[in-house]
Amino acid sequence: MTDTIKELLASLPLCPGIYKMLDKKRNILYVGKAKNLKKRVSSYFQNQQSPKLSEKTSKLVKKIAKIETTVTHNETEALILEQQLIKAHQPPYNILLRDDKSYPYLYLSKHQEFPYLIYKRTVKTDNQGYYFGPYPNSYAVRNSLKLLQKLFKIRSCNDTFFKHRTRPCLEYQIGRCSAPCVNKISSGDYQEEVQLVKLFLQGKNTALLQTLAEKMERAAKQLAFEQASKYRDQLIGLQNLQNEQDISKQINSSLDIFTLVEKNGLLAIGLLMVRQGKVRDFFHFFPKNHLHKTQQDVLVEVIAQYYLGENNQPCAIILTNLKLEPLAQNTLEKAVLQAFHHPVKLQHQARAQKAKWLNLAVTNTEQQINSRLKRKSTIQQQLLKLQQWLGLEQTISRMECFDISHSSGESAVASCVVFNQEGALKSAYRSYNMKNITASDDYAAIHQAVYRRYKNNSTNQDLPDILFVDGGKGQLKQALIALKEVELMRGQPKITIIAIAKGVTRKPGLETLFITHNGVENFAEPDEAHLATHAPELHIIQQIRDEAHRFALSRHKKRRAKARQHSQIENITGIGSQRARQLLNHFGSYDNLCQAGIKEITKVQGISEKLATQIYQHVH
Repeated sequence: MTDTIKELLASLPLCPGIYKMLDKKRNILYVGKAKNLKKRVSSYFQNQQSPKLSEKTSKLVKKIAKIETTVTHNETEALILEQQLIKAHQPPYNILLRDDKSYPYLYLSKHQEFPYLIYKRTVKTDNQGYYFGPYPNSYAVRNSLKLLQKLFKIRSCNDTFFKHRTRPCLEYQIGRCSAPCVNKISSGDYQEEVQLVKLFLQGKNTALLQTLAEKMERAAKQLAFEQASKYRDQLIGLQNLQNEQDISKQINSSLDIFTLVEKNGLLAIGLLMVRQGKVRDFFHFFPKNHLHKTQQDVLVEVIAQYYLGENNQPCAIILTNLKLEPLAQNTLEKAVLQAFHHPVKLQHQARAQKAKWLNLAVTNTEQQINSRLKRKSTIQQQLLKLQQWLGLEQTISRMECFDISHSSGESAVASCVVFNQEGALKSAYRSYNMKNITASDDYAAIHQAVYRRYKNNSTNQDLPDILFVDGGKGQLKQALIALKEVELMRGQPKITIIAIAKGVTRKPGLETLFITHNGVENFAEPDEAHLATHAPELHIIQQIRDEAHRFALSRHKKRRAKARQHSQIENITGIGSQRARQLLNHFGSYDNLCQAGIKEITKVQGISEKLATQIYQHVH
């Protein structure tokens, strides 16, 4: 378990929500819901060697690089949001939900005359009917289905049963079907009932109640009191059904909700996406350089960059928790209209369901900013402990770490990662492709990387307080020599250099630290030290070392892949990719080309005798 995940677990809230587990490439591995986010997510990382832990879960935990959470008002909201995210992203470890078998739906067939309404769990994209849902539990759906059948008397039998009936079934006798199988109702009247059911299931309750009220009044005026009483019973039944079951209480709207929260000098902006009345996802941003700007300016910039700088189609409604000035609001609305030819309306006031969504977005943004502040506080405490342990007078504001990655000397790459008091500063990361060094010579690689990093820094800007190298005394000596060559170790600035050597078993917590303080003209024996496994200062050292290793490895893999895609023949002057392909097709391999003579090389189309001589001399 990484330090980043440890910090996240410590900052998780004790409330319901969903969690997304991501790998190193930010691909979603698993989406889950929780009644208590802190307890549920923490349970994955406790007793990992326990035999009760399934093999699938063990593999999942090993791949987790990051965890993102979204807070909800209750467990039911978490359940539905979880299902929506699984449908959208189809994570590989959500096996049970990838085929939508875990949530119930109401299904209305598309028969031209007499459609049926049934309960379903499996969703098929065969365009043979309408699916309404999903719903959080089967009890509510089954109970609602019974009530709808009593009110509208839509059949629930399959086509085989329907076609072979000669008399009404029991459903007709108990008043839950109009018996269209034996022509007890006309096709036109039955379709009217179907349209009323569709209005209700689509959430158009106001239109449905108004339609029933008009039908009731019209029947009463025509003295069709039996028909009027039927509409009256349906009207009353629907009102009771709305109060009891809440089957389609969500409004059918789509909007983006931007929320801005500022706390202790840190500003966060959250985006809650609602599509067709359902919460789809939550994102958060931490804008930089906001100290000299108003909250309104920051929010307008973020919204503009999100829509105009990316291929993100805006919704018709953008809801914010901050009231924008009329001029800024009109400017943003016109810019979006001009870019997308799609009108958009910014609002800051919300009622009913929209107000609940807005509160949910604010809650999640506050949770993200609290987690960020807690992680920032943890890093600052670790840096303070490290400063005290090293006996440094100045506050540690910047650290850099170097590491080398290669495959038996092939495609060697050095990484330089930077940490400040807020953690990793990825914009300052650097990588160096090693040149003119002996294969697998890590000492020369460290020397070259450190020298190249600081050789052009004549103004001593952005220099670290502590410089780490992954390795032992040899790597430490080469880093010191490189710094002296660029005159950084003479006088000011003063840099502490620490080499991080893995223990005999190479287990975290058993590292040996070799320390050389500033101002050393000639390399002397460095101080050797060990830290306790639980020491905060060791944790920050391990974190920057692991990040340097990760960054170096990723760069090395890219360089190695690029080198292996490049043919040795293309290194010959005058040979491009097309001629190299022709030579390979003719000779089959580079080794066969090396064994060929000049006359044989000229047999390849497009290769002159002069170029063949040049190729022959190069390969020999």
